[in-house]
Amino acid sequence: MGYLCGRSGEKSILLKALTSKTSELVTVYGRRRVGKTFLVRHCVEEASTVRYLEITGAIEEDGRAISERDFVQNVNLAWIHAFGSTPRITDLDGVFEALVLLVKETQAANQTLVLFMDEFPWICQVAKRVYSKIVFLWNNVFEASGNVKLFVAGSSTSWILDNIINAKAGFAKRFTYKLKLKPFTLSETAEYLAHKGFNLPPAMVCDIMIALGGIPYYLDALNPAKSIAENLWQIFCASSGRLSGNNEYHTMFRYLFGANPRYQAVVDFIASKRYGVTQTEIAQHFEGRVKPSGALKTVIDNLVACEFLGKRIQLFNTTRGIHYFVIDNYVNFYTKWLKHRDQMDLPGFVHMLNQPAYYSWAGFIFEILCFQHQDQIKQALGIGGIGASTHIYYRDGGSEEDGCQVDLIIRRDDLCLTVCEIKYHTSDYQLSKNDAEKMRTIERSLRQYIRTKRKKNHSINFCYIVKEGVAPGGYFSSITPSVVSVADLVGSPRVE
Repeated sequence: MGYLCGRSGEKSILLKALTSKTSELVTVYGRRRVGKTFLVRHCVEEASTVRYLEITGAIEEDGRAISERDFVQNVNLAWIHAFGSTPRITDLDGVFEALVLLVKETQAANQTLVLFMDEFPWICQVAKRVYSKIVFLWNNVFEASGNVKLFVAGSSTSWILDNIINAKAGFAKRFTYKLKLKPFTLSETAEYLAHKGFNLPPAMVCDIMIALGGIPYYLDALNPAKSIAENLWQIFCASSGRLSGNNEYHTMFRYLFGANPRYQAVVDFIASKRYGVTQTEIAQHFEGRVKPSGALKTVIDNLVACEFLGKRIQLFNTTRGIHYFVIDNYVNFYTKWLKHRDQMDLPGFVHMLNQPAYYSWAGFIFEILCFQHQDQIKQALGIGGIGASTHIYYRDGGSEEDGCQVDLIIRRDDLCLTVCEIKYHTSDYQLSKNDAEKMRTIERSLRQYIRTKRKKNHSINFCYIVKEGVAPGGYFSSITPSVVSVADLVGSPRVE
């Protein structure tokens, strides 16, 4: 197998499951292309002494389930790949019978059997009885045998949550381990790119993540012999590019949500709103009402579960004032810059990246990156051991208070609010008089807000989260902010 970047905690759990003396039911889930299959195969290969069968679900181009006949044929092919021959399975019942016989065979030989059902939600779409039958086999054959490691993986996080992790029947409370794979962090992306031969400063790693996110499959297409702009053009615009055209974008929705067009429509709508939208605004746009219908609420919840959308919560208000944002960087880049454009040549693409409009948009995506690195920001501030939550703060001006907007506030358990100003600049940021006045305005507004909400008094301090750094002098000393740079978030990535 290739290089496994990060994933040390997940790898440890999988190896523990593979080497235990009991049967294990392990659930692995996360975004499409995030590396679920690679991780499982890597760990199985490292275990080396196990018998291994991998069955992968599939769907038709239009998002419908494949036929039982096609699924059975796929199982036969998987059997040949794993063991060199097939029991000549002819129907769905034959699949289950063959699995039972395989368990008995490996049990008699005192062997560990790893059964990996990849894209498990698609497998269960083949026929209604597939899910219940696999549950039955786990409860009555696999678990009791003591030698079966059943790994189920899926990109449809909402399906995995509903039918396995939070299920009230079927696999309810049956899994022994659950692993949610997330995209690489800035540090992990830097490590991965360094392994590929890149020698990039942290700010350039950030630029790559702004367009691609920390998705291993996308990052794997990068070539260290080319510039960042050349790489992005090659991936997005060249005819042979891994993400060229609209195939990847539409495929993600089709694979996760079938033929329902509402999911993509909701994402497209929210992606067009720089400052996010409330649930009411979504309902008004799609249904002309204040509250979303049950069907639309399900769409929103599933998009959050699958991490297309993220929620930012208003300070001191956990129910109202929630704003939804598109948090998938590839989706944001594609919908903003490529979805409605014809093919671009390399000079045109480079010109686009150098426009003020692109830098302005990149600053917005940098804010999303900061929300995705909350823990790293807290560590950089030296408050990693203090309980804290992150919020937004939007306040209209009034007779007794000044209006303001803060895109990230850290509310700490030690009664301190850290107001974070996020700046995406290509050089060290120089604080101006307006910056100092803005922070004081925010402080006055927050103190009034705290009194209005009847909360305990909080101390208020300031932090600048920047791409490069903050220049000394100027008005820095008037507000004495903490500073967190991308270099702080990247740290010193491990390179092998």
